[in-house]
Amino acid sequence: MKCTLKIIFGLILYCALITAPHKSRAQEFWVSMQVFYDQLSPYGQWVDYPQYGYAWIPSLDETFMPYATDGHWVLTDYGWTWISDYDWGWAAFHYGRWYYDLYYGWIWIPDTMWAPAWVAWRASSGYYGWAPLGPGINFSTNVTNYDIPAEQWVFVRNDNIVSPDVDRYYVNQTENITIIKNTTIIKNTYVDRSRNITYVAGPDKNEVQKVTGKSIRPVAIEESNKPEQKVNNDRLVIYKPQVKKEDNSSEKSVPPRVVALKDVKKRAPQENIPSSNNSQANQLQKNDQNLNHLDSGNNRANQQQEKKPQNINPNKPDQQVRKPDNIDPQNKNNNNPDQQQEKKTQNINPVNKLNQQQAKPKPNPQNIPQQKQKPKMVPPKPQPQKPQPDTTRRPH
Repeated sequence: MKCTLKIIFGLILYCALITAPHKSRAQEFWVSMQVFYDQLSPYGQWVDYPQYGYAWIPSLDETFMPYATDGHWVLTDYGWTWISDYDWGWAAFHYGRWYYDLYYGWIWIPDTMWAPAWVAWRASSGYYGWAPLGPGINFSTNVTNYDIPAEQWVFVRNDNIVSPDVDRYYVNQTENITIIKNTTIIKNTYVDRSRNITYVAGPDKNEVQKVTGKSIRPVAIEESNKPEQKVNNDRLVIYKPQVKKEDNSSEKSVPPRVVALKDVKKRAPQENIPSSNNSQANQLQKNDQNLNHLDSGNNRANQQQEKKPQNINPNKPDQQVRKPDNIDPQNKNNNNPDQQQEKKTQNINPVNKLNQQQAKPKPNPQNIPQQKQKPKMVPPKPQPQKPQPDTTRRPH
């Protein structure tokens, strides 16, 4: 009997030793930066961006904003986690940082550390707000001193933070400056000891339960072995591998295709340019002026040709442009309004005007007031009197 128990105990211990390392490897598998380059290529363009190297521009219009467009917040074991509706959301909203370029719009800069969301949080008595953290900024940075432009913040009434369609409740950005003055930075954190990193957890769960009147239970995160993210039976299934930092000893990862910046179309509207980037805004304005210079130069001749025939009546072949020989030099600067009025009257074609009047039915004077039967005419301004020729002088 004792021998049988020893055999059974040994089998159990052996099975435990076999399965334990396998589970550890499944949870801590490593990948290279190549996974980002390959998986995101179908959804945007990789460029070689100054200062940051390879960066990704999503194939979206200028209305896109990270952590605001097509997604919502879910409380997980790591804090408030952004659940994106995009297929590539597992990467661009949990790794790396977002940078706003005045010409190309929002650009994603890849990085190796995972987080529930790389954002800064603010709170007041009536609002919650968040904004993307820029490249090089992490949760150990004093976010209070990190200047984020007001237009990059998103605010909602605090009871709408748990809404699955939270984008319906965004506060108008014109109110951001006022709200920011009355809010403070949220510093709640969560320490992930398995990866030795601290996350900003966002609003406190008890506080959110109080303002919403709802019981909130954190959703457990289940790691997937393929690029995806989805909520399934109160569990968030998401791909969150550990990404290796590349060095000179390893083979460098590269995107399958890199697009030149000059071939990328403009995506950032002028009215959304952050006011803090004045130097970049001035450069963008100069670029637009250079692009429009050729068009203005080509159209200048056409505009001048269009202006010339406007003062000539085709139905008066004998009409000639009079030279201002008889105009008094003293009144030369005062004749511009009268000359413009004279040009307007010359542009009227009396033949076409007569035909148009004949084609229209005559109004009934009993039903239509008398003033409507007469076209409104603007009396011409009195012309300066020209010097009369001396009739008493006889020809030679």
